[in-house]
Amino acid sequence: MEINFDVEAQERLLLLSATDFVLDYDDSFIMAGENVRADAYAVDTIMTRLRLIAVRSDEIPADFDGLVVPDTFRVHYREWGEMFLGKRLSIRKSSSGLIEAMNESGLISSNVQIVDAR
Repeated sequence: MEINFDVEAQERLLLLSATDFVLDYDDSFIMAGENVRADAYAVDTIMTRLRLIAVRSDEIPADFDGLVVPDTFRVHYREWGEMFLGKRLSIRKSSSGLIEAMNESGLISSNVQIVDAR
């Protein structure tokens, strides 16, 4: 997979001074203190939100087996998700100021959450 970040989205990520992010698109990355109901969580199911989560390099789950290295940080993702996310993902700042994600078919998220889990 290829992930392209526009300048504004990249700058927002750089504010966290992180070198590793996970791209969570199915709520499989559960952060400490996060209360997830069993019936709301299903492994290998696409959910309705995308999150770019800053993590320490020793906290990347093994199932985040894909890696993209834009310029100054690394993005880990679950490779099987390419069938839903597409081969080329663009992450950019929208006109509303939110971060959005698009693939070759169009908009897939109008509000990519950026979270610091370190």
